[in-house]
Amino acid sequence: MYTQYTTLGTSLLREQKSEAVVREGSLHGIITDGANLKQSLVCRMEYGKLVDHVPDSHYDELEARLLAWDRLAFDLIRQNRWAP
Repeated sequence: MYTQYTTLGTSLLREQKSEAVVREGSLHGIITDGANLKQSLVCRMEYGKLVDHVPDSHYDELEARLLAWDRLAFDLIRQNRWAP
């Protein structure tokens, strides 16, 4: 059995700063090279460090970016402007 995810992002293996936005059912997540965070759009569900020395403020930044991606996707779909 496997879990299906919807994703949006660039390769985490690239040299430039990158991130991936994922969705699993009603949960949304964001993954960077340093940390990950899962959100229910009501509250933060879980988060974790992928490397040492990740400040706690980084999770607030990840959460803000995740919610911004969700809002952008919602607005584009609602306006029928989503394009590859």
